[in-house]
Formats: sequence, C-alpha cells, structure tokens
Amino acid sequence: MRVTFDQINPRVEQVALTLGCTRHQAFWWVAMAFFDALAGGGIEASPDTRKLCGRIESQVRKLLEGSGT
Repeated sequence: MRVTFDQINPRVEQVALTLGCTRHQAFWWVAMAFFDALAGGGIEASPDTRKLCGRIESQVRKLLEGSGT
C-alpha cells in the first residue's frame, strides 16, 4: 500500500494526541523515523520518496519561518 504525505498527516495528529505531544513534536518524530528508514534501506529511494523528502523540507522551511502547522 502506497502511503502519501497527506495520508500520514492525520496519523501524525493521532500520535500527537495519544502521546500528549504537540503536532510539531510528532512531525519531527515521524520525519526522523522516515529518514532513518530511508538511510537504513528500509524504504526504497524512488520518485515518491523524493517527493516526500521535498514536502518535509517545505514543512521545515515553514516551521523556521514561523508559519508551519
């Protein structure tokens, strides 16, 4: 099953609520897990993973500018 960034977002919110953390904290946990899996070979590099990397980078930029959610 192919999971897109848009499908992950509701799951991130649920993780944040369950763990009592903020959406930003959950974002970082999920992003780091994704990059760890990618670096460790658990996720294959593909056009989809490159697109997701770009979306994560865009979100990081928004967070740095103070406008990300």
